[in-house]
Amino acid sequence: ITQRSSGVLTFNVASLYQYFPHKEAILAELQRRHVAEQREAMREVLQAHQGRSLDATVRSLVSMGMAAHAVEPQVHAALSQALPLRRSRAGDATDSLMRDAAHALVSRLPQGADRDLVLWIVDTVSHAVIHSGVVERPDDVMSGRLGEELSRLLLAYLRAPRS
Repeated sequence: ITQRSSGVLTFNVASLYQYFPHKEAILAELQRRHVAEQREAMREVLQAHQGRSLDATVRSLVSMGMAAHAVEPQVHAALSQALPLRRSRAGDATDSLMRDAAHALVSRLPQGADRDLVLWIVDTVSHAVIHSGVVERPDDVMSGRLGEELSRLLLAYLRAPRS
């Protein structure tokens, strides 16, 4: 890796392949790191919002997710299109802490509600909207409109009566 006078880093592609056998392995590692960073950020937001309103918590989570994907939307678009994101739900200690914090988010659901299913739906819908939005509606991501609509959708779902 060398740094040009302009500040741009360049590297020999062959040196990258010393560590990764093929392009998909590079993309998979980038994706793994992205997921780990997002999980940590979500855990922090959930812990910081314990005891706060559902509205404030959901809006903060959506805002955090949108902001993370707005930084380099072309990179997120390339990752989304190159590899389907398969996130392991098998947990390490960080996932356990995040799961506990997430369950606090849905603790107000009626007794008997399938909280794991609700959290899975919230996670899956959020993931799909954010990742598709980066590719298909980047202007709406950047303007905040997509985040506002996603927050509205999630809040309506979380507040919906359950039998």
